[in-house]
Amino acid sequence: MTILRRFSLKTVFVAVTVAAMCFAWFATTLRKGQLQQQIVSELQTRHGIVIYDWEYEAVLKQENVEGPDSFLRRMLGDDFFDEVVAVTLFGVEFTDNDLGRLAQFEKLRRLQIENTLITKAALMKYLLDNRSLEAIGLRHQRELTQEDLEQLRIARPNLTIKQSSTKLWDSRLE
Repeated sequence: MTILRRFSLKTVFVAVTVAAMCFAWFATTLRKGQLQQQIVSELQTRHGIVIYDWEYEAVLKQENVEGPDSFLRRMLGDDFFDEVVAVTLFGVEFTDNDLGRLAQFEKLRRLQIENTLITKAALMKYLLDNRSLEAIGLRHQRELTQEDLEQLRIARPNLTIKQSSTKLWDSRLE
């Protein structure tokens, strides 16, 4: 009690408020990382490919890279520190629901979709809503027409759209 007498009530209140704000930021960031980790695990289980920000440039150059290592990374997980910036989905096991979950990846820059069950409506909505997306590769998406792609090019002139077998981490997309 003598320690508290040294500080005014106002000082204690400010200190508690600052500490609460720090803990709230930490809890929010930790929860976001856990959600990202869950989505990444689900995508990888079904053979989706996920690229994080720290490995993005090396993948574009087709170099091998090892992830950063530290005590905090081992304790909190990579997803606490890193953002997903590129995703490849291929195969019929990917649906509109999976595309909707990608909205959790706020810094997603590249998306490759091949032969999935994702509908035209869901894909168009996602591409119009996701402003961080810089490039998309489309291959064997049955419902998409050239007219749809032209409308998308008008609505999102800065979005690079590839309709080929070019992979999302291929430097030709740059």
